[in-house]
Amino acid sequence: MWYRTVRTLVTAGALTALAVACGGGSGSSSTASTQGVANIAITDAPGDYDNVYITVSAVWFHTSSTAGPDDPSWVKYPLPTPVTVDLLTLQNGNLAQIFSSVALPNGNYQQMRLILVPTVTVPLQTSIAGLTYNDQVNYQDANDVEQSVPLELVNPDKGIALYGTFTVNGSGNPLDLALDFNVNRDVLNFYVGNQEDFVLKPRLAYFDLTHVGAITGSVNCADLLVNGGTGFAYDVIIKAEMLSSDGTYHVVDRWTGLNVNLASNSCTFTLFPLHIPAGSSSTSFDVMIRGRNMDTIIVQGVPVQTGTTPMTGTQLNADPLTLTQGTEYTANMPANMPVTPTGADVQFYQTLPATAVAGSSMPYEIRYQGVNPFTGIFTDDEPLSLGSVQQGLYVASANPVLTPVTPSQGLGGFDPYASAAYFTRTAATTGTLTPPGGAAVGSFTIGALTIASPADADSISGTLTQSTAGKYDSGYVIISHDGYIVTTLSLASVLALNGGTGGPFSVANIPGGSSTQTFAPGLYYLHAFVWNSADPWLSFHRVEGTGVVDLTEGSATNVTLTLN
Repeated sequence: MWYRTVRTLVTAGALTALAVACGGGSGSSSTASTQGVANIAITDAPGDYDNVYITVSAVWFHTSSTAGPDDPSWVKYPLPTPVTVDLLTLQNGNLAQIFSSVALPNGNYQQMRLILVPTVTVPLQTSIAGLTYNDQVNYQDANDVEQSVPLELVNPDKGIALYGTFTVNGSGNPLDLALDFNVNRDVLNFYVGNQEDFVLKPRLAYFDLTHVGAITGSVNCADLLVNGGTGFAYDVIIKAEMLSSDGTYHVVDRWTGLNVNLASNSCTFTLFPLHIPAGSSSTSFDVMIRGRNMDTIIVQGVPVQTGTTPMTGTQLNADPLTLTQGTEYTANMPANMPVTPTGADVQFYQTLPATAVAGSSMPYEIRYQGVNPFTGIFTDDEPLSLGSVQQGLYVASANPVLTPVTPSQGLGGFDPYASAAYFTRTAATTGTLTPPGGAAVGSFTIGALTIASPADADSISGTLTQSTAGKYDSGYVIISHDGYIVTTLSLASVLALNGGTGGPFSVANIPGGSSTQTFAPGLYYLHAFVWNSADPWLSFHRVEGTGVVDLTEGSATNVTLTLN
C-alpha cells in the first residue's frame, strides 16, 4: 500500500472553503463591547489512506484548564449543520475553515473542545453524499480493492480537548486558530475478527495564525517511485523540527508530504503553518526529509519570518533536491512485551556527529509510530533507513550542499523512545536499536512508562456484566481522557467469567491524584468495543460507560460497565 500517499496527493484538487458563520453560543453576550471574534480552521498531515473523514458538530470554550467536559460553564457553539472534512486534503498549506466569525465573550480561555458527530447515527449527519458513516476511512486493501470502513470514536460527546491560552478582547483582532490533527499517528487500525476497523486516538495541537510562517521546497520527481515511474523513493515525508523546551532533543513542529503533479513534473512541499515563538518575529527550523528506499536528509538553519505564507515563505532550495537511494530494515516490539500504556507513541531518533553539526547536536526525530492501542505493539513493522544521513546547511537562493554522514548511533542505528500524555518520556530498555542483519525484524523493548509528577499511579477497578450469557466473548475496555485513548484492557477472560456473564476487571498505572495531592486532569471515561467471535462483524457493539471516572484524588473502585 506504499503508493497511497502519492496517489492521494496527485488527485487532491483545490480545497473548497468550508466557512460557516456562527451566532452566539450558550453563555455568550449580545453586547458588542464585551465580545470578540474567533475563527477556527482545521489542518492535518499525511496518512496512508485514500480519505479520512470526520464530521464536526460544535466547538466549546472554557476559561479553566481543569474543567471537565461535564462542567456546566462551557461556552458552546453548535454548527447549524455538521460539517464533514476529509483530513487528508489538509496538508501543504491547505486549511478547512470550520467556524468563521464566532462571537465569543471577552476573556482568556484556557481550554477548547472540538465535538465530532458519533460514527454511527440514524439518520447520518454527514454533509458529503455517498458516505456510509459520519466518520470514515477509505483505503486500498492488499488486493487493490477500495474499502470504506467506520472510523471509531471514543466518547465523542465529551469532545477532543485542546489546552492553551486563547485571548478574546474585542479589539478588532480576531482569535484566528488552526487545529492540527495527525492522521498518520492518530488513526490506527485494529481487527474485529478478520475485519479491519479503525479508531481515532487524537492529540490535537494548534497554531495561532496571526503568528506563523512557512517553508516551501521541492524534490526531483524522477527519484520518486510512482505509477509508471522509474524512481526508487516513496512515502516521502518532510518535517520542520526545533529543539525541545529543555534543549535535549528535537521536536516536530509541522510535517507534510509531497504535492505531486506529474503532468507538470512538479514535486513540491509546503510546511505551513509553523510556530514563531512569542515575542519574536522570526526563528529557524531544521528540515528533515525521509522516505522509503532513500537516505534521510537534514537541512539545518532554515530561517522563517512571521507573517509568511505558502506563497511567500522561505524557499528551502533553488532547484529540486536530488534524493539518494538507500536500503532499509523493519523493527517492532515483541508481541509478549507491549508498551504500556497502550495509547503511547514511539519516536525513533538519530544524532548528527559533532563534526557535521553547525547548530545543535541533539537527536532528531526521524520516524514515529503510534502504538496499536489494543496490542501495545505496532500493527505493522516500522521501516528504518540503513543509510547515511545527507546533511547540509541552508543557503539562501541556492541548494544546500548535502554531505553523507554517519549518525552517532551508527548506520541504521536509532534510539527509540516512547511518550504519552502525563507520562515521562522513556528510552528503550534495550538501548540503541541496531540493524539485525538479513531479513530479520529489529527488536527493541520499552518498559512501562512512568507517570510524571505531580500525578500518581492510580487504577480503575469494577465489574463488567452482560445480561445474556455469552452474547459477547471478545473485545476491549478503553480508558479515554480528553477524547484520546490512554490505555485498554482485553476483555476475553473477563467475559468468560461466571458462565459468560462477566465479572471484575482492573486497569492500573493511570495518572491520578491522592489523598494529599489533587490531580485536576484526572477525569476519565470508559468505552468498550465488544463482539462475538462466532460472527465478529455483525455482532460488533459499541458501549459508552455512564458518567465520569474520577481519579483526581485517588483510584476509582466499584465502577460498573453494562454491555446489554
